[in-house]
Amino acid sequence: MKRMTHILLVCCVLAVVVAGRAGAKDLHGHRDDWEEAFGFEPDQGSLDRLWSEAREVLDRWQDAYAEIKRRFPWFDWGEYRHRLLFHWGFNEDPARHEPLIRQVEISYANYVRKIRDTIQRRPDTTPESLIAEIPLLKAVPHELLQDLSPAGRMAIWAELESSVKKEQFAAFWSFFRAEQGRRTTNPESSDGSRRNRELIRSVESNLGLRGRPARAMATLIYDIHVLSDYTTPDKAALADLSRLKDDIANLGVRRLVGPDTWARYKPMFDRLQFYRNDHSEEHATQLLQLLKQILPEIMNSSPYRELLNKKGIKLRNPQKSMKEAA
Repeated sequence: MKRMTHILLVCCVLAVVVAGRAGAKDLHGHRDDWEEAFGFEPDQGSLDRLWSEAREVLDRWQDAYAEIKRRFPWFDWGEYRHRLLFHWGFNEDPARHEPLIRQVEISYANYVRKIRDTIQRRPDTTPESLIAEIPLLKAVPHELLQDLSPAGRMAIWAELESSVKKEQFAAFWSFFRAEQGRRTTNPESSDGSRRNRELIRSVESNLGLRGRPARAMATLIYDIHVLSDYTTPDKAALADLSRLKDDIANLGVRRLVGPDTWARYKPMFDRLQFYRNDHSEEHATQLLQLLKQILPEIMNSSPYRELLNKKGIKLRNPQKSMKEAA
């Protein structure tokens, strides 16, 4: 049984890999967008490690998916591909990512329906056999599993739809907050999740930034990756652009610059009017073009120019970048 489960999981992962390739953007495509957005000269070897590690943080999903299936066997991809995982804003709470919220609800409902069908077909099955086949039933009080009569089954359904569901969902979102996402109501806590820490450390190591600027730069690198994915066909599971814009503006650009400079840039973001649950490729392009206009200017200002020069990172002329983005 365990061997068959393992084979099925491997097949599922391979199917997602193959299906996802058609809609995926490779490292070279993301690298082009990052380098143009920040105004870095292209194809610098000193940036190879940063770009590789940045893409891994979002697109390395296999290890997380295997752990999800181990902890939450009721979860499945549904109609989505790998972008259902981690393709929200860097500082976002995953529990606010609407595509994942919907799929969690659908997955759990489908799984409970299968449990109901299994028990109704085999009312004489022992509790031990049921638990061995359906591990989620371990969360149901054992005495309820002793009675599989119609009335007893109603008590089991009620437990699965109330306390068990609440516990499972709380553990699910806790897992994602620890893996990647905001862990408290404080945006500064976003660097406490595992993948965010990886990207922040990479920014510190490869760009020489520290503290809030490092978190701001990690935010922008991460969120530009999501924006870049909007140029591909597979957009349904990507971040809501209205929320992504707020993440980029307030926890990316604003944290890179002082209040005077932010006062100049803020109206540029305010002019971009996005709607709730916005997945418009046109709006994604507008936001990315704005970043390609202002970020090279910021990177060419103090202290970023000096820090990048120490790392041997070459910058394009900001006036040239602004002209190209116009």
